[in-house]
Amino acid sequence: MRKRRRRLKRWAASRAPWDAIIAEAWIERAGKSTCFAEGRLLNAASEVLAKGTSTIRLIPRAKVEADARAAAE
Repeated sequence: MRKRRRRLKRWAASRAPWDAIIAEAWIERAGKSTCFAEGRLLNAASEVLAKGTSTIRLIPRAKVEADARAAAE
């Protein structure tokens, strides 16, 4: 799968010593009902600031919308 990059807004100058933070995230593996995702944050010099992984359960959109409508009633 393709990796996506997104440039985030600059943090307050007093809190961050870099100009930009780049967030990358991608799907490592995807099955019928589960995805394994990974991501990282990079500074302008492409140094890794943080890494993370997640296991995501995929739910059909129609079920999510039906449950949301039922909860709102």
